[in-house]
Amino acid sequence: MIRSAPAINDAAFAAGSDVPDIMPILFITIACGAISGFHSLASSGTTVKQVDREKDTLFIGYGGMLWESFLAVLVIMAVAGGLGLGLEKDGQIFTGADAFKHHYSSWAAFSGIDNKLEAFVIGASNLFRSFGIPPLVGKSMIAVFIVSFANTTLDSAARIQRLSLQEIFRNKQGTIKKPMNNRYVATFFVVLAAMVMTFLKSGATGALILWPLFGSL
Repeated sequence: MIRSAPAINDAAFAAGSDVPDIMPILFITIACGAISGFHSLASSGTTVKQVDREKDTLFIGYGGMLWESFLAVLVIMAVAGGLGLGLEKDGQIFTGADAFKHHYSSWAAFSGIDNKLEAFVIGASNLFRSFGIPPLVGKSMIAVFIVSFANTTLDSAARIQRLSLQEIFRNKQGTIKKPMNNRYVATFFVVLAAMVMTFLKSGATGALILWPLFGSL
């Protein structure tokens, strides 16, 4: 590809008023967890309680990033190549480059979480179909995968927030002041804050105010 240098004319590489700047979104997309601090919180609040020896963290940390990179490659395969195996829009079925250009016609056309999830679900189900799995079953499997990923992330985030909140109420002696020393009370305030953020905007989309900081929208 470097030698032949084929021309790329898709929306992501075309100049236009709706094309966002590559800075700083590039680095946020590549290292969102490191920049946001979530990796640090997860390693200090969860990982340290699950390892026997400190030297194991090297294997766990780098191994986790390798698996995350592998997952990212699978997602790229789904939203790019998988989408080209068949995209139904307005009663028509687009394939190949036509499907790609139809869905990614402009930055505005695939902005927001709905369009991104649609590309992933359809693309992944198309890949499953090539292995003999019916499209409806494939879409159901991908939906379960997405929900499971969101639930495990939500569970970890709530626990980390609870630990961080309790640290604020820790005195000089190292003990947590009441009532925040109770895990259930601290978790209640964490969940309450999340609910306030969620319903801050109509349609329960308040969380989307902060989510773009992770380079995900």
